[in-house]
Amino acid sequence: MKIFKNVLDQETLINVQKDIEYLSSRNAWGSSQMFWPKFLLDKITGDCISTYASSDIGNEIKKCISDKLPPAKELIIQYYVWKQNSGIALHNDDHRTYGATIYLNNNWDINSGGIFLWKEGDNLKGICPEYNTMILNDERESHLVTTVSPLVTEFRYTIQIWGV
Repeated sequence: MKIFKNVLDQETLINVQKDIEYLSSRNAWGSSQMFWPKFLLDKITGDCISTYASSDIGNEIKKCISDKLPPAKELIIQYYVWKQNSGIALHNDDHRTYGATIYLNNNWDINSGGIFLWKEGDNLKGICPEYNTMILNDERESHLVTTVSPLVTEFRYTIQIWGV
């Protein structure tokens, strides 16, 4: 895993927030419980919803991070909203060239769950979501997101980038 801090400029972060707010009022969201393969939902009872970033905002995001990403034929950029009890079971994204996550919450509390864990050899490593930090998985390392606490009062927001 590679970790990059402060990957999006302030204007892009503001535009991402506006895009999520706009898309929140549209019928544009998919559900992990409906669309993810069952193995990704092993012991997960909650729901993560996702949608594609608007084209203009996706292009802004690409400009900010393109120097940190390996080559790919195409980039898919999505917003994920991790609700209470959501998470994702251990997997390795072997159907993608790479995957990356940018965290959008300010001051995410480690006790709220939603912790990103990955395996490096026999070791397990983790990172608590940190605002405007990007995790890049370009070696298909096995990883998961721990269950978000049922007691959180705010959702966990991320940008997911897929190289295909």
